[in-house]
Amino acid sequence: MVDADPVTFEQLRSKLGEPLYKALTSKPFNLTKPSPVQHEVFNLLPEVAQLYDKDSNVKRDLLVKAKTGTGKTIGFLVPAILNRLAAIDAVEKAADGPANAAHKVKQYVRSTVGTLIISPTRELATQIAVEAQKLCSHTGLETRLFTGGTARGAQLRDFQRGRRDIVVATPGRLLDLLNAESDVAQSFKNLNVLVLDEADTLLEMGFREDIESVIHFLPPSPQRQTMMFSATLSKAIQQIARAALSPEHNYIDVVPAADSSPVHAHIPQYATVLESADQQIPHVMRLIQHDQLANPGKSKIILFCQTTKQTQLFSTMIRELKTNASPAGRGTFIYEIHSGKGQTQRDRASSSFRGDYSGASILVTSDVSARGVDYPGVTRVIQVGIPAGPEQYIHRVGRTGRAGASGRGDIVLLPFENKWIGNCLNNVPIKPLPVEQLERETLELAAEHDADPRAFFPASSVKSKPRMAFQRDAPREAIRSYRTPVVRVVEQAQEECTKLCEQLDEEAISQTHVALLGFYGSRVDELRQPRRDILDGLNDWAVTGLGLPNPPHISDSMLAKVGFAERAGRSGGRDGGRRSFGGDRRSSFGGGETRSSYGMKRGQTRTEGEWSGAPREGGFRRGGRDGEDRPRRFDGPRKFGGDDGPRKFGRRDGDDLPREFRPRNRDGDSPREFRPRGDRDGGDGEKRRSPFGRNRAASI
Repeated sequence: MVDADPVTFEQLRSKLGEPLYKALTSKPFNLTKPSPVQHEVFNLLPEVAQLYDKDSNVKRDLLVKAKTGTGKTIGFLVPAILNRLAAIDAVEKAADGPANAAHKVKQYVRSTVGTLIISPTRELATQIAVEAQKLCSHTGLETRLFTGGTARGAQLRDFQRGRRDIVVATPGRLLDLLNAESDVAQSFKNLNVLVLDEADTLLEMGFREDIESVIHFLPPSPQRQTMMFSATLSKAIQQIARAALSPEHNYIDVVPAADSSPVHAHIPQYATVLESADQQIPHVMRLIQHDQLANPGKSKIILFCQTTKQTQLFSTMIRELKTNASPAGRGTFIYEIHSGKGQTQRDRASSSFRGDYSGASILVTSDVSARGVDYPGVTRVIQVGIPAGPEQYIHRVGRTGRAGASGRGDIVLLPFENKWIGNCLNNVPIKPLPVEQLERETLELAAEHDADPRAFFPASSVKSKPRMAFQRDAPREAIRSYRTPVVRVVEQAQEECTKLCEQLDEEAISQTHVALLGFYGSRVDELRQPRRDILDGLNDWAVTGLGLPNPPHISDSMLAKVGFAERAGRSGGRDGGRRSFGGDRRSSFGGGETRSSYGMKRGQTRTEGEWSGAPREGGFRRGGRDGEDRPRRFDGPRKFGGDDGPRKFGRRDGDDLPREFRPRNRDGDSPREFRPRGDRDGGDGEKRRSPFGRNRAASI
């Protein structure tokens, strides 16, 4: 049971020691008392931080069940750091004299890993490493990071040249280094502490065999102290706990027995089952409007999508709609994270969103950001379509309402997804939210704003924080006002969405359609719908929701590949069925608040405030506030063959005259105009050639 009146850090000062007490209560954390899970762990100090003693009966291993956002990271870092400090102190005391002691300590910290923390994702591992380094700011300890997606050689050199007090790693990269590098494997032979963070996610992602292989490189239990932290305790978790933990271990459960919901009870959750697919985009925009009006000056939204393609498409649509269909207008900052981005770009976008205090920011993401990653101040989580499963829903909603703050969760479902909530979320208190109710509430908030705009923004909600170097994509100042009248912005959302659909690229919609077919193909049982109805529903989404004249043409082999062997409503696209989608064309997408236009027809991305519906001429160049794109002048199609006339390229059969070389478009016979592509900042500070607006797509 959790103590109803947790102790303060001042009362724990003697157990924590001065370096950790200073880090927790002043810079960099500025905390006053521990969270419930921290309180339960710290009550076991100093025993839980002791070094191994074969003659001792002290229980050092921990199995902790706690919800997301409850301070688990500090909960396991504190005993791990105290254990490392104790190990260094023991080496120093065993040495002969001060000079020899300094040499022995230096040799020890550079050859032996103290704590290994295994995390399921790169983002979460990076976050833990940052927290560990902050907590060690007064101790002299250092943290090393082993994750995929970054240069293996650089991580290895960093490990070999520095201290090895704490190592945070993802399973794949860690196992690769243990198998390939004898120096790395040797440094883990005398490991003191192993931490498995988000243990249930590690197993869900298929890392069980990797974890078991890693454990073979470590000292056996109980010589090795092991701590497992998880939001749930499934049978698989209990099995790996029996294999990794000492039989005599501490079990901590800070989830109240009366809490029937697996999500924080204080987070209100709403579900909207749309009557028609054409309501999806307007409803999502209205949720954004509602949050900006309900949280003036502090709106911070995470919008989860189901696939990479869908994430890219929604990012583009929201960027295009934000100017005329959101109260904050151009003051709304959009960030984008998915597997189609490079790791550096994802890190940049993640850091920028975390440090965004604009009061009107949106992170459009796939499930990369669903678990464990902490984004402070998130006011709302919006889920478009069903998640990968009930637990994924839980962890998505867990991104808001963290550390006792308020928050809200919304899920928007298409008509054929109507049975999912009743089938998969019986124990979660979700309230229905009709489209009309949200529209009415949003208009009421808009009218309240227009009545007295100055009083609508509480002084306490307007805050500005300095922007760090690694957060250069984040805005410098918080938004202080909305455009008036906001009622007009709310009322014209439907019209703006209709205009946008006219500009969407058919191929991008079709590629997203294929990706969603693959997503739903493995979830037919959860939907409790015939495959034919699911396919018809997705076809309706592409036609009714996004404006295609006909459902995308998909080959029978592709339908069988994604689990829809029996075809329903076969129909070709605008090209009469000439294209079949499902290939793997790749393209790169930028990080941070960049101007991606994936999903837009060539030349259709508009400047802020420009909604004439006419296509732009030429390409784009960077410029203006917030990296806005401006049209570049262009004088005509590019000529092939230089200044001496058209290039001569072969002859027609039976034709004595030379034929002019005329490059053809993918969909027609007319020459393709050369459209210069402006350089764009990909979020890394590097100039790249922008692929956007060229009817190309990234991988699913």
